[in-house]
Amino acid sequence: MDGRTGAAVNWLHGNRARVLGGFLVLASMLAVGMSYRATAQTQRAERERAAFVACQARYNEDNNERTRALTEAAARERAAERRVTEANAALWLSPKIVREPGQPVDPAVLAAFKELQAAFVAWRVVEVEVDKERLAHPVPPPPSALCGGP
Repeated sequence: MDGRTGAAVNWLHGNRARVLGGFLVLASMLAVGMSYRATAQTQRAERERAAFVACQARYNEDNNERTRALTEAAARERAAERRVTEANAALWLSPKIVREPGQPVDPAVLAAFKELQAAFVAWRVVEVEVDKERLAHPVPPPPSALCGGP
């Protein structure tokens, strides 16, 4: 061993507590830095997850509203179609629709024709309203396109 190496070894032996203390301070600082970095990453990931969950919640609320509006519109549409079907059946199943030549048209048959016409008119109005509802509530893009991912 040369003189410098021996002196360094002697210094280390003589200052063992000081070297160990310095090493512990350095290791502690490194651990604190790593902990800070991990905490910052965790907080950023948590903010991203919270934003994603909030976006998903908004998407679900909007989609529920869309479903409710279209369900109500479909119910109105079915009711209008049912009225047309019932008016049509009442007219064509009426025994008074068949008459002998020269007999006047029964007023009940005329009333059934008027009800059928009114049912068709109402049905067309509802169809236009329902088509507007469908246009106003289109199928949204999937949540992955709107919200991304965590």
